[in-house]
Amino acid sequence: MHTTPLESAVSQVARQRTRNVVLASSEVKLARGLLVLAEASRYAQQTGCNAWEFAVEIHRLFELGLRENELRFLVRMQLVAHAHEVKSRNGNVRAFKQAEAMCFTSSSCFVSQMLASVIVDSLRCAETKRKASL
Repeated sequence: MHTTPLESAVSQVARQRTRNVVLASSEVKLARGLLVLAEASRYAQQTGCNAWEFAVEIHRLFELGLRENELRFLVRMQLVAHAHEVKSRNGNVRAFKQAEAMCFTSSSCFVSQMLASVIVDSLRCAETKRKASL
């Protein structure tokens, strides 16, 4: 099926507006989740631990208002990594199994990817500048 340039342009504008609406309505929830994930990542870096030792459980992100669609968005955008927590052999260390699909369970945990930390840092910087200008 061939579309005209006008139909193509209208379709592109509609997609962009839809994308903006989704981001605008989820902005606060996403920011809360990214802040918690970035904080966990920073703790891992400061203690020299593997990021997964500070992985954030799905129930915690749900408490912050995130839902499965926001989590899927964050994973697809490669802002977070997702795995399932499993029982470790000795019980002293957290253990994870890589998630093969976008199927979340009560054992799902998430860690911040580097880009998410950069985004959170720039959000904090912008907020500090905004407060200073008031």
